[in-house]
Amino acid sequence: MIQKILVSQPRPTSPKSPYTDIAEKFGVSFTFRPFIRVVGISVNDFRKQRVDVLSHTAIVFTSRHAIDHFFTLCKSLRLKMPETMKYFASSESVALYIQKFVQYRKRKVFFGTTGRVDDLVPVMAKHRSEKFLVPQNDSTEGNFSRKLDEKGIQHTDCVMYRTESVPITKAEIAEHGMVVLFTAAGVETLVGSYPHFEQGMLRIATLGNAARIAAEEKGLRVDVVAPLPNQPSITGAIAQYLEEESERDRNASEAPVAADLSEQEEKLRRSVAAKKGAETKRRKQSLIELLKTYNEEVTQKQQMADEVRLRAEGLKREFEKVKKQIDELQKTYDEQRRRYERTQREAERTRREMRAAQGRAASVEADLAELEEQILRSRHLAVKKPAPATAEPQKTTAPKKRDTAKKPATKTKAAPKTAARSAKKEPSTKKGATATAKKTATAKKTMKK
Repeated sequence: MIQKILVSQPRPTSPKSPYTDIAEKFGVSFTFRPFIRVVGISVNDFRKQRVDVLSHTAIVFTSRHAIDHFFTLCKSLRLKMPETMKYFASSESVALYIQKFVQYRKRKVFFGTTGRVDDLVPVMAKHRSEKFLVPQNDSTEGNFSRKLDEKGIQHTDCVMYRTESVPITKAEIAEHGMVVLFTAAGVETLVGSYPHFEQGMLRIATLGNAARIAAEEKGLRVDVVAPLPNQPSITGAIAQYLEEESERDRNASEAPVAADLSEQEEKLRRSVAAKKGAETKRRKQSLIELLKTYNEEVTQKQQMADEVRLRAEGLKREFEKVKKQIDELQKTYDEQRRRYERTQREAERTRREMRAAQGRAASVEADLAELEEQILRSRHLAVKKPAPATAEPQKTTAPKKRDTAKKPATKTKAAPKTAARSAKKEPSTKKGATATAKKTATAKKTMKK
């Protein structure tokens, strides 16, 4: 008969729990001793994941540990959650735990109906436009992430906490008749606490498929399994097992022979289970080797990816530098173009002024030519006027012969002088006209240039 049961979890906070009822009913004692502990990762380890928390519009919490370590890490990073941030939880109790850190509002807190993480996917699918951030444990298998990908939900997985083993001694295990395991990490702690672990008559109870599969892979015999259709809780499965064991003890006291047979059958069953466990262990060893090879390949590919990322970042920096140079050249080009256009406008204005000046020069030239013609015409008239003056002495009367004889002589002498003067002045006028024409031609050439 089992007297002490070791539970790999912290002691329940409530004084009334199913473990208390089992202890009173079957006379067993429970020892609560966690096999694992959950610790948050450092700020530097989180930054290496290159996750921008505030670029997401919704946070998904699968446990209270995720809530604690998420807000602790945000506090270390000095990140303040905006009022528009939405929160999704796997169950109502987890959702209510969020109000420990933020103000609880129904319009921005959503949770599943059954408490299972997989049942949260349909709730998230109704908010497909959101960008989800999923804080996880480092040992998460990734089934939840695959289902989100199948639904086409945009999400980012990040590790914010990890599980560490709390070793247990051989003496602690020896004084207990049953060990209750809840996670695969707990199984690892039990088997790896000391070398050459042997189960013997130690009963093992597991909750969940992950813990059961991990125990069987380690070659352990699982005596109590939960959940089952008739026993969904681990406490109910333990109570059922203790009831059956007490029934076997009563039957053994009444029929020793039958008890011996049943004991032999039990030993045979355990030996068969041990053989199966050994085979499973060999298979696991081969799978571990394959997994190691795969991890090495993944590591190499990760290194290659890091190198490619570094090269891409370098090319991006070069691109930014070239882009800045192009922007500077564009600015210079725009400035030069504005100057060119301003020069073109000034040249066009100068051409218009030159054309106007040419027009004025042409009109002045025409006026000059007209004036020259008038001057020449007036000079010709001036040369022809002295001829009538020589005929006047002939009209004079005879008594004045002396005077008339003298006057014609003077007038005839003056006429040649006037002609000579006009002859002398005429070349100078022609020279002035020629010089004026030359200046006009020179001005036209300058304007054309």
